Amino acid sequence: MRNSQYPQANNDYCDSCGGKGHFLCCEGGCLRSFHFGCLEPPLEIDEVPEESWFCKACRAKAVRSLSPTHVERL
Repeated sequence: MRNSQYPQANNDYCDSCGGKGHFLCCEGGCLRSFHFGCLEPPLEIDEVPEESWFCKACRAKAVRSLSPTHVERL
């Protein structure tokens, strides 16, 4: 999905299996996209999160960027 915040579109393939289809796209600034069934845990297509969704790599990057005080709270 392309928007003003992220000028590039997310990948048009699943970053887990490489297949085509319907994806949940990371909103963390990377271009990763995943089939709902390739997520851990898998999601049904009608279970799209209402809030922003971030892939494991972007979540890990965010945790690494936090100070040790913030990490203890996670």
